[in-house]
Amino acid sequence: MPIRYNISPELNMEMYVCRGSITAAEIFKTIDMVLSDQPRKPGFITIIDLIAAVENIHLKDIYETIERIEKMVEKGFVPGPILMLSQSRGIHILADTIQMLPSKVPFKMTAFYTMEDAINSLGLSESRQDIIQFWQDSNSLYENS
Repeated sequence: MPIRYNISPELNMEMYVCRGSITAAEIFKTIDMVLSDQPRKPGFITIIDLIAAVENIHLKDIYETIERIEKMVEKGFVPGPILMLSQSRGIHILADTIQMLPSKVPFKMTAFYTMEDAINSLGLSESRQDIIQFWQDSNSLYENS
């Protein structure tokens, strides 16, 4: 599987690390698995690390993303910010496009080139070291599997 995940209840954060060729369907499948297995607190921060991935995402995936978030809200789940790390301009355009499309629920999805930028956007500079350590630990899941 090209995706590994890690959860930090202390940081109120989950991290998905993607490597190689990746599709939105694979990301959705992993997130569904995690959501059914792990309890979530409202506002949980989701970081999807696509830095070492080659994304294969299509227009229909944008609409499915919004639909999935709306269904989660209907079930009582309050989405937290979704941050993507990627060097791909396409991912940044994807995040911007999702934010511009009409949705029944407000949610924040943004893309960043670096983890530092993501941390700053969250206003969590006081937890910078802990978040970077969590990110490094999450990446090491790939190297140890």
